[in-house]
Amino acid sequence: MEKLNRFPQEAEVFTPLIGKGQFASVYAITDNHVAKVYNWPYLGDNLRDMQEEYENTREAWRAGISVPKPEGVFEVDIRWWKTAFGLFFPKRKAFVMEWIHGVRADDKGLDKGHGKRARELFHKEVEKCESLGFFSGDFRLNNAIYVPYEKKIYLIDLADCARVSPAEKKSLLGNL
Repeated sequence: MEKLNRFPQEAEVFTPLIGKGQFASVYAITDNHVAKVYNWPYLGDNLRDMQEEYENTREAWRAGISVPKPEGVFEVDIRWWKTAFGLFFPKRKAFVMEWIHGVRADDKGLDKGHGKRARELFHKEVEKCESLGFFSGDFRLNNAIYVPYEKKIYLIDLADCARVSPAEKKSLLGNL
């Protein structure tokens, strides 16, 4: 295992799980940071894939796309009950980023006005991404966090995102 720096965490009895997707889980590791940890069994090279997602997110953040501020790939402790003998503290590789305190943009609990606003903001942010050359087959509402009091959307899960030049875009898409 490649040696990773440890991310400083606050002492908590349990690491709260705040989101779970098909391939990864997201844990609150401080008041301002979350750790994305790939679920097991994971068939890919999770360190390489995490670093690629970090690079994609960092590039998008630097380009002015609304994404959580990426911190890097670190080793973190994920604490939960595992055995009858007490707590289990596995050290896991994780992509650490800013914690956006909002709701998923596809949340059924959003009222009609906020749901419409979240969809509009999402489509504008995806258009902005594409105009800057960022493309992903995974730009979906469930991969966006809506912050109602900021009236802002944040795109998450840029694992499958790629940046292409206008010439590459034309070559890939042809005359569609």
